[in-house]
Amino acid sequence: AGDRAFCTGGDQSAHSGNYDGRGTIGLPMEELHTAIRDVPKPVIARVQGAALGGGMGLCAVADLVVAESGARFGFTETRLGILPAVISPFVIAKIGESQARALFPGGRRFDATRAARIGLVHEIVEGEAALDAAVDTAVADLLASGPTAARLAKAVVREVRRLAREAGTDIDHCELIGLAPTEALLEVAADTLGIADFSADQALELRLAKDR
Repeated sequence: AGDRAFCTGGDQSAHSGNYDGRGTIGLPMEELHTAIRDVPKPVIARVQGAALGGGMGLCAVADLVVAESGARFGFTETRLGILPAVISPFVIAKIGESQARALFPGGRRFDATRAARIGLVHEIVEGEAALDAAVDTAVADLLASGPTAARLAKAVVREVRRLAREAGTDIDHCELIGLAPTEALLEVAADTLGIADFSADQALELRLAKDR
């Protein structure tokens, strides 16, 4: 789509009204979004042009969203007589219930400034050159971090949210925040890296080894 669109969602006409939620790669869309959200390495979305429907879901599951100022966003499913059902869990987790209730029913398109205000976009730049530069900077930041540490930092966020949900408390509960990251770091490191009884010392040693 070049500079015209980041992603405008599924081509409903290609399925003769029997769209089953699968894209051209044959993967159910909810599985695609889950895979992107849960991939160990941080994901950067470079948004230029239109991000509509399923494109909003891709923004929601990306870890960092950089948008060109002319980008346009929208949950436009209702304008087609359908619902943003597949992307809704990912989007609501990103922008919250209040914003979803305001934006889902009407399907109105909005600009990058509003997308940033609701938490969908993290950085807005002017022009394609600035967009490329911002993405390059974000990549450089990640490369400057320890590769294992960067992956586990992403995993900690997910684990803290899971623990908060299971505990039935807010994510900013100080006691939970104080305990969860360390526990999550060790658990996720053991699962992700295949190391049993993973300790903090081993985590440090492994990070240093991988950074060499």
